[in-house]
Amino acid sequence: MERIDAPTSEESKDGYDESYYRTVTSICNNLQNTIDELLAKQRQQFPLDTNDLKPRREPINHKQYQVIKDIFQLTPVFQSTRYLAHMNSRLSPESLMGGMIGMTVNENLVDSVSSPVSSKCEEYCIIEAIKLVGYNPSTAHGNLTTGGTTGMMSSIHVATNIQTFPLSVSLAIKNETIEVDNELHSRFISHWKHNYFVTNAWGENKQFSELSFHELINLPINQKNCIKEDLIRLSSQIIAHNESKNVVRITNKILSPYLLNYIGEFAFRCKCKKAFPDSLTVMNNSWKFIVSESAHYSIVKALKMRSSGSESLILVENDTNDAIDLNKVKKIIINSESWIMGCIGIFGTTENSNFDDIEAIILLRNELEENHGISFFTIVDGAYGISFVAALRDKQGKLVSQSQLENYFRQIAVSHGFSSSDSNKIQNECLFFTDRILKKANALKDVDAITYDPHKATYIPYPSSVVLYKDKRSLMHIASNADYLWTQKEAKLPTGMFSLEGSRPGASAISLYFSLVSKPLNQEGLGKDVCSSIIAANLLYRKLKEIDGMVVNSPQSNILTYRWQNNEHLTELMLKKMHPVNGCKRFSVVETTMNGKKYFRTCIMHPHAINSYVVEGEEKKHVFDAFCDYLKKLKEEYYSGIDSSKQVDEISPITHFFNEGEQNESA
Repeated sequence: MERIDAPTSEESKDGYDESYYRTVTSICNNLQNTIDELLAKQRQQFPLDTNDLKPRREPINHKQYQVIKDIFQLTPVFQSTRYLAHMNSRLSPESLMGGMIGMTVNENLVDSVSSPVSSKCEEYCIIEAIKLVGYNPSTAHGNLTTGGTTGMMSSIHVATNIQTFPLSVSLAIKNETIEVDNELHSRFISHWKHNYFVTNAWGENKQFSELSFHELINLPINQKNCIKEDLIRLSSQIIAHNESKNVVRITNKILSPYLLNYIGEFAFRCKCKKAFPDSLTVMNNSWKFIVSESAHYSIVKALKMRSSGSESLILVENDTNDAIDLNKVKKIIINSESWIMGCIGIFGTTENSNFDDIEAIILLRNELEENHGISFFTIVDGAYGISFVAALRDKQGKLVSQSQLENYFRQIAVSHGFSSSDSNKIQNECLFFTDRILKKANALKDVDAITYDPHKATYIPYPSSVVLYKDKRSLMHIASNADYLWTQKEAKLPTGMFSLEGSRPGASAISLYFSLVSKPLNQEGLGKDVCSSIIAANLLYRKLKEIDGMVVNSPQSNILTYRWQNNEHLTELMLKKMHPVNGCKRFSVVETTMNGKKYFRTCIMHPHAINSYVVEGEEKKHVFDAFCDYLKKLKEEYYSGIDSSKQVDEISPITHFFNEGEQNESA
């Protein structure tokens, strides 16, 4: 093994540290050995070939050395229970192992040919996620993405194309001057016009060509998903059996001049206004999606990708349960002059983990369909909260009852060493979670699309995100063709055909697979970790409430928000001191703003925080006791005239990377 060289004399002038050099050298050598072994094993498929694939070994240079040193000095120690800030924690060891192996072989999920192993891992992970949310594995589908933002973009993209598809078909039927290649095309149009019937939102069975504009845009989502499939089936009845292979091609060719995806939004709106006189108001206004005021910024980003931009988002205030106010949603939908394409529910906000009432959203849609003939696409942003459903499913994957869930919390508390009486107390105190979550989780199966981020509370390395669709036919509205990779003629469609991204790392699929086969998405696996983190958050909640002058909001899961009462300046100073980039080695927290006031925000990701002890001075304390004592100490210093925030040298971790010759040892 060739030794990695120390920096040259020129490089050493700027902050070379022998102890860090030895550490960096050891880590790099061990990693390189592991990579070499993995690559050598793969090369054994061609044992007689010249070994020209052996990687060239270069000494680590000063810039590389400096970055690794900065990682040790500046990157927050996420695996420590002292880190009480963002949704970072110790990762699943199995996922790290799978991810490293996956990165070494570097498969690409764009196609199964370039990902013979990781594409199978992706398929397994998608099925497990489908079962977690309650979808039917035989009719649902999805794919891995690089993040919740991409998943939300995909969901909105699918929703928009599904919602507009009936209008496209109607435009094709109405256009009497359509230029067709042959008589067969004309027969298709005539057959659709006179022989295709659908069920509108009121439950009435009507001839498709007779539907009004209002009925077309408000057809139930299931009915819209049926249309293309039905048209192909209907069309196959009018041509000879040996010509049936052309049905899909002919159908696509007829519809393409009217599809939003093909002609763009401006041309689509123009065609609709010409064909449907009563569409002017809807087509002159932006098409809207409704979401609560707690919406993640990714939803805004996703809508900015559309031509109507963030203007197409309607933010609705929360009710007294910190969930979207559905009475206001109902009024908006009924009275709106805009097309309400969809409603996005939040299943665990990343700010304070609030859960919208998903069941009530589905019931509202049913009510509006029945009484007003209005329907909409439903999306759940479950990027953070879907992981918690693992605590609600038994070994067989069934949702447990309320009493079973409460008993499960009691058992987890006992497993962490709590007495029977304390465990009963914990069970009662965690009712804030168990009382609200079951009905909401049970309603997930009725939602049209769901996003879920395993790289949050499933403890998987970035990037690992999933987007799921209740009806796999939804994906055909955004499918792409690439003859050198795949076509829509294939019996089993690869996920690369309908994913928003092109190339996707196979390492993410292997990483998630390694984790799920060791910790399944139920009470026997991941459920123990997320349940433990909720109990830990409740434990810290109790301790914070005991501090004089501290205002603490009741947690919805494992996120806490709190502040000093009537002293925003003290809150700001402490936030400044304990912010992760400001070099505080004791504890890390971050801030958020609610109702115009700044709050500490703490996410208890560590399932082992319940039994975690730290050393402060010469005293060993529970990590939460040490944290609360630290808060009280800073408060005492503040009122005695000592500004603790000035004891921190405020630096940015980026400094070392881009400023040669600057060595900030104070970090």
